Amino acid sequence: SLIGSAVLCAVLMLIGLVGCHGLLELINTPDEILADSSLYLDIYVLGLPFMFFYNIATGIFSALGDSKTPFYFLAVSSLSNIGVDILFVAGFKMGVAGVATFLCQGVSCVLAMVVVFRRISAFKSKNKVVLFSWNMLGKVAVVAIPSILQQSFVSVGNLIIQYYVNLCGPTVIAGFSV
Repeated sequence: SLIGSAVLCAVLMLIGLVGCHGLLELINTPDEILADSSLYLDIYVLGLPFMFFYNIATGIFSALGDSKTPFYFLAVSSLSNIGVDILFVAGFKMGVAGVATFLCQGVSCVLAMVVVFRRISAFKSKNKVVLFSWNMLGKVAVVAIPSILQQSFVSVGNLIIQYYVNLCGPTVIAGFSV
């Protein structure tokens, strides 16, 4: 899962960073907010690895029967994100560049992965540890692909909605975002 997600994440990041500006133009982002929108989307894309690996950690915690630990990481990350966003955006006057979601997700992800690896290391195996298996990747893909498709349809729907909201101008976009 980690290796497959790392490869998929790298591909999506490359597509996101290269295609960000074009996508924003495709959905009619007004010129006056295009630069900030592009910067925000770039920041979001750079944070994808943290989202991917945090979700893997959450899946592992769930498989181990622990739903509380990922909740604690999520709660602390979300609450700290609010405070750090206010500090960076308003306090340091960084504007869109001060959005700290990337930072808070990163800390949460790293801490979650450390806890996961510590818990997994407690399990002793008599068998040889296999780092990568095409067979296992196939089994994971069979479960993951329907979820990926579902989320993709939701995201495309959101892009279509955003296209029509963007036609109404920056004030409506701001209201819609709130």
